[in-house]
Amino acid sequence: MGQMYEASESLPESDPSRQKLQKLPRLCAQLLLDGFPLELVDGDTSNIPLRWVSDILVQLHELVSPNNKILVITVLGVQGTGKSTLLNTMFGVKFAVSSGRCTRGAFMLLIKVSEEMKTSLSCDFLVILDTEGLKSPELATLEHSNSHDNELATLVVGLSDITIINIAMENSTEMKDILQIPSTNSRIMSCTF
Repeated sequence: MGQMYEASESLPESDPSRQKLQKLPRLCAQLLLDGFPLELVDGDTSNIPLRWVSDILVQLHELVSPNNKILVITVLGVQGTGKSTLLNTMFGVKFAVSSGRCTRGAFMLLIKVSEEMKTSLSCDFLVILDTEGLKSPELATLEHSNSHDNELATLVVGLSDITIINIAMENSTEMKDILQIPSTNSRIMSCTF
């Protein structure tokens, strides 16, 4: 949907196809409210469709106003450490899981906070970000694989209020190589299983 929407920007404003496609961000915002994930970072191209994501978030803001306080929680870790499984268990969601590389890019999911939890969490919604695994063997042969990992980590930590670093059995120095970024605006929690 995002590619069609962004491509429609090149059509004349009077084109009926463009007018129909202008409804997609609101539809996607409603899907987020209904519990469907949104691909935030395209895993094939490492691209963020800025216009698409921005327009969805504007529509989401309109749909939930005035209850629009959001807490963003991200999971980050080396490939195969069970990041999606951890989020599924913690929040009762259904990110795709399998052995090997499953998540590509980054996906966001919106969770409405129950009335009794709003006070303790100080928010109306949680946004959960599930990211692809770092240090992926598929990307290790590429010239800029470390840059890719650093960029992804910087993006999601920058967007997050809380970042969960999922470390399972590997040497934590791998994560230190990737996370050479300050965490002044985020609380970073490390989980070892």
